[in-house]
Amino acid sequence: MSGYKTHLTAYVIAAAAVYYFLFRAGLKAEVGVKDLIGGGVGVVYTLAPDIDSRTSRIRRFFNLGSASAVAASTTAYLISGDVRYACAALALSALTAGMWLTRHRGAFHQPIAGALMSAPLALIDPLYAGMGFLGYGVHLALDGRLLGRARV
Repeated sequence: MSGYKTHLTAYVIAAAAVYYFLFRAGLKAEVGVKDLIGGGVGVVYTLAPDIDSRTSRIRRFFNLGSASAVAASTTAYLISGDVRYACAALALSALTAGMWLTRHRGAFHQPIAGALMSAPLALIDPLYAGMGFLGYGVHLALDGRLLGRARV
């Protein structure tokens, strides 16, 4: 079982290798802001499969972020009376509560989950989707889950 530092290190090495080959093939001339944002997306996505683990760092960030968003949505509802804020708070609360029902190395540790989580990023920029999927794939490869259901 590898920890988050191992996942991050492996992702950085994999991303550097991808960029090395892009430079060598002449497909990339320089690294810009978009590439750095894509790298950040990959960092988040390399931790994302562990969101179903109650003790993981990404889960703690998720819980903190969702609690903050629920508090902000509830406050906005109380101030404005707009029902959409109440619906957002309820939906996010349900999602957060649903996370308690997930099993570690279950649905989130599958390649299809990485594809489904990365695909919407292609609407913003295909690079972000690619780097996100790379990060997710690196995590699954380290956990032995990329090509099958290995016991780790």
